[in-house]
Amino acid sequence: MLAELPERDATGEIAVIYEEIRRFCAVPYVSSIQRHLATRPGWLEWVWTALRPAFESGRAQTAAWRVAEAVEAPRLAPISLDALRVWGVDPGGEAGIAAVCASFIRVSPINMVLAGMLRRLLKGERPGGAGARSTGWTPPPPIPALPPLPARVPVPQRDEFPGVVAALDTYRKTSPEMVVFGLMIRNALPPRETGA
Repeated sequence: MLAELPERDATGEIAVIYEEIRRFCAVPYVSSIQRHLATRPGWLEWVWTALRPAFESGRAQTAAWRVAEAVEAPRLAPISLDALRVWGVDPGGEAGIAAVCASFIRVSPINMVLAGMLRRLLKGERPGGAGARSTGWTPPPPIPALPPLPARVPVPQRDEFPGVVAALDTYRKTSPEMVVFGLMIRNALPPRETGA
């Protein structure tokens, strides 16, 4: 497990960044990769300064979600309501399972894009895009899988790069798995009743 700064313990600039991540990514929590970066002095602030324009405009998320929606996950046998009830899954539990699947499908692709963009920064690549900002969420037109990086900012200490790259490598393995598992389970659940 990687060290993390829990949301409840975030203060100052970190708390502001956490709130923006939740809002820009339309998620109820900040992912563990950002919580891990927050434990390294100056890292989350640096990363967010560099990548915020791509997330504020929605370009990074849209690219990530578009790729995830195109995944053709193996099909599991459908799970009947009767089977769920035998397993002790009531309607509230069923909603919880669906929420976890939705979270995997929404958050994991964002982690992959964030990790890819950060890896590019750490390799010394510099932004080529204008870093345009938007005042509200409007899905942008289709873009490449990794959008242009925004304006240049100072780089944290190089001796910390290997530790951050190791953390990113963890997400390169687990995030795609979470998307596939989330899709498989979501697609196996019985259809939700209207108003449920």
